[in-house]
Amino acid sequence: MIIFLIFLECFTGLLFASEKVIKRDIDNDGMIDQKAYVGEKGKITRLELYNSDNRLTAVQYYDNDYLLKVEKDTDKDGIFDITDYFEEGKRIRQEKNLPGAAVMCIIVFDENEKITEIKKDTNKDGTLDQHFFYKAGVLISSTCDETGDGNVNVWKTFQDKQVIYKKTDENGDGLPEKEIFYNQSQVPEKSLHDLDSDGYLETLRLYSNGALVTEKKDLNQDNVFDLTIEYKSNQEVVETQDSNFDGVMDRTVFFDSDENPLKIVLDTNGNGVPDQWQQYENDSLKWFESDRNDDGKTDLKIFYIDGEKQRLIKDDDFNEFFEITQKFDQDGWNVVIELDSDENKIVDLIFFYTAEGLSRKDMDENGDGRIDFREYYDSSGRMIKSEEAVDGAGCLNLAWYYDQSQTPVRAEKDADADGRPDIWYYYMDSRLTNVREDTNNDGKPDVWEEYGAEEEMLRRSRDLNFDGIPDIKEDFTKADSNPEANLTD
Repeated sequence: MIIFLIFLECFTGLLFASEKVIKRDIDNDGMIDQKAYVGEKGKITRLELYNSDNRLTAVQYYDNDYLLKVEKDTDKDGIFDITDYFEEGKRIRQEKNLPGAAVMCIIVFDENEKITEIKKDTNKDGTLDQHFFYKAGVLISSTCDETGDGNVNVWKTFQDKQVIYKKTDENGDGLPEKEIFYNQSQVPEKSLHDLDSDGYLETLRLYSNGALVTEKKDLNQDNVFDLTIEYKSNQEVVETQDSNFDGVMDRTVFFDSDENPLKIVLDTNGNGVPDQWQQYENDSLKWFESDRNDDGKTDLKIFYIDGEKQRLIKDDDFNEFFEITQKFDQDGWNVVIELDSDENKIVDLIFFYTAEGLSRKDMDENGDGRIDFREYYDSSGRMIKSEEAVDGAGCLNLAWYYDQSQTPVRAEKDADADGRPDIWYYYMDSRLTNVREDTNNDGKPDVWEEYGAEEEMLRRSRDLNFDGIPDIKEDFTKADSNPEANLTD
């Protein structure tokens, strides 16, 4: 407008029959600096500006003394790259062009010539993919199409020229998968995420100085967070979860420096009080504890080595004494169960299990710490043998063998407790029928006895010289009252 007024002062009162071109050398260097094109009514229509190299740098367009448009060549390549548009003397829009006249940027101004909107072609594909919005000349928000599909997928909000909020649609479904809230230092302080791309922002992340400190997840989309993860130095340190969505956090996991589970605390009945604890070492379960009756005291403990169960102890009567021990590391057995039934710290009952079930049971009936009775079972659970300590031997010196109905059919006794049987008992229908005895410890019987229906002795034979052949035979079925009469050689 200033240049236009100068021309008006210089040429006021002149009448033109047709458009004229007026040239001026403003700095008197002998070079034309301006060319003014004046119409029939003496009003300027166009003004061209040149630099010292006689290059055209700008063109101003007028209508009825009002500036309409200004074209500028800012990079001195001979092509206009900026165009300003005016209404009633005020700039309303500016366009920045790429070579070939493609619009790279559009700036829109309000009535006070303050920016209201900026549109940019950031990837130079001819599409204005980024928009900035202003209020009273202050940037307040922006949108961007980062994928080039013509749809906005990034939204930003600004305050004091700083981004305070960013929303991103990462899969092009029109719904945000990420929302980030920034502080004045331009670092995230909160973010929301749709990690499974189902349209629901189920994850909340909180930050301190830009570092993640807390993550919360709404796993069942009921607008209540069911999982909370705490971080330290960007590593997960503790995780709490409401695993059954009843509103009570019932699972807490503590992690080591490698983010492997270190300890797990469970509330299995949802009363808000922990009742199970698991300890890990090198990513393997080390021990497990449980409070099964919710009295606040541990009554079950399980110990592991390299993740393999080794030992279990239980307090089944909940009196703080662990009377049951299960051992899983005993060679030849799947598990060995020990019971201290009278809680005197002496085991009085032991069960031995294989993969097929109970195989053996030991009992200490007098609490002296030594086994007094032992039972053996087959894979069907039937007792096939038992052993007991008799006659004060201090060891299991009498063995019983049973048939399919668990009726005794045979017994062996180690009378002298030398580890070898020396008396054999035979039964039929629970009735003693025969007894054999080894009196000289050579492993062979030298006494034979037969018994009747009332378990009365019928006959007895003895091998006096231990050659395996009876030397004396006694028959008690004969009516003669003289014992010697019953003897035969």
